[in-house]
Amino acid sequence: MKKVVSMNELIWGTLFSTVIVMEIIVLFIETTLNTFYLFLIMASIILLEWLIIFLILKYVLGKGLPLDSILSPFGFIEPHVGRKCRKNIFYFEKVCLEITIIAIQKKKDILIDSWLISKRNLEKYFGKSVEYFGPTCIQKFVNWINRVTFQRKNRKKCIRCVIHTNALTSEQIGVIDAKLKELEERNN
Repeated sequence: MKKVVSMNELIWGTLFSTVIVMEIIVLFIETTLNTFYLFLIMASIILLEWLIIFLILKYVLGKGLPLDSILSPFGFIEPHVGRKCRKNIFYFEKVCLEITIIAIQKKKDILIDSWLISKRNLEKYFGKSVEYFGPTCIQKFVNWINRVTFQRKNRKKCIRCVIHTNALTSEQIGVIDAKLKELEERNN
C-alpha cells in the first residue's frame, strides 16, 4: 500500500516546517543582524519556496492534465478544479472522469480529497475499486479554509479516497466513457 499524501498536505506541511525552522533560527541565532532583517530574510525564503512550489505544480506536475489537476510525486493523479466549480459544480465530475481515463492510460491511481462528490456517485462509477481514508490533520485544516471560501461546502462532508484504476472492470470503464460523452454534450 502506497502512502496516501495529497499535494495540499505536502505544500502546507512544507510551509509550516519552513516557518518553524525559520523561527528557530531567528530565536536561537546569535548575530548582530537587526530583527527586521531576520524577518525579511525569513519572508524572502518562504516566498521563494512558494514560487518554486507553484512553478513545479503548474509546469511539471500538471502538464497534460485537465484544469489544475496534478500528478503527485507519490504516484497518484489528483483532480483539482480550482475556482471553476463555483459556476458549475459538474466541472468536478467531468474532470474526475477525464482523469480516470488518463490514469488508466498512465497506470496510476487517483487520489480524491473533495466535498464536491458523494460516496454514492463514487460507488456508482468505480464500484469496489474505491478505498476510503479519514482526513489527516493538515487536510482538516485545508477543509476548514475551504468552508470559509465555499459557503455551499458547509452542508457536505469531505471525502478522501483512492481509486485503484487497475481494479476497474471494462464495464465500469464503458459507463465512465458514456457519462463523459454525456457531460461533454451537455456543456456544448
